[in-house]
This record gives sequence, C-alpha cells and structure tokens, in this order.
Amino acid sequence: MNIDRSGEGKLVEVYPAAALRRWHLPPTGYKRSAGSGARQRLVDQFAKITSPWLALSSEGWEACQASDDAFDALLAALVALAKANDRCDSIPVEHQAAARVEGWIALPHRDSLTDLPRQSPPP
Repeated sequence: MNIDRSGEGKLVEVYPAAALRRWHLPPTGYKRSAGSGARQRLVDQFAKITSPWLALSSEGWEACQASDDAFDALLAALVALAKANDRCDSIPVEHQAAARVEGWIALPHRDSLTDLPRQSPPP
C-alpha cells in the first residue's frame, strides 16, 4: 500500500520545536522533569498568545505544564490545523515526489499562531 507522506493527505508530519521557532517561542529547554520550570513559563506564554481564541480547560493547561508530551500533542494538533487551513509552507516542486515517499515536516507560517482561528478549513 502506498501512503502519501507529504502531508497533502490525511496525515501531517510535525516537529513541535520547529513550530515553536516559527511562532517566535523558545523551542528548547522544556522537555522532561529538568525542563519543568521552562515548560511552565512557555505554556503560560503560549496560553496568553492563544487566549483570544483557544478554548482549553484548566485541566488541559495543567496537563501541558506537567508534561512535555501533552504540550507537544497540543502543538501537533495546532500544526495540523494550520496545514488544514493552508497556513504551512508549501513543498517546493522539486521535492514533492520525494516528500510523498519519504515524508515532509509541515512548517506553519511565521506568526500564523495568532490568526489560526480566523482561517476556515477547506471543504
């Protein structure tokens, strides 16, 4: 079975650190228990930026502060939303064939975090 790994189908490959960098947030230092303080500051900053549109329960934010895996899952979901809303970089034509086989990391547009909710998914 051939699966399109380019992100143009149902699956999107994401890299949370790359998304953070694109969104002008610190992409390192928040992992594992050693990074708990940095993660709490990062999650607080992220919550402030997204507060006008992201409805996440207090339990959800607490989970993101407690676990880098939970925060990375939130980031991955938002990159998938960005991809669905055509808010990620396009694959250069010369790399499209290889991307379908080898995969391609979806990189959200710079500053797209603040306008993700204003986009509507394609039909």
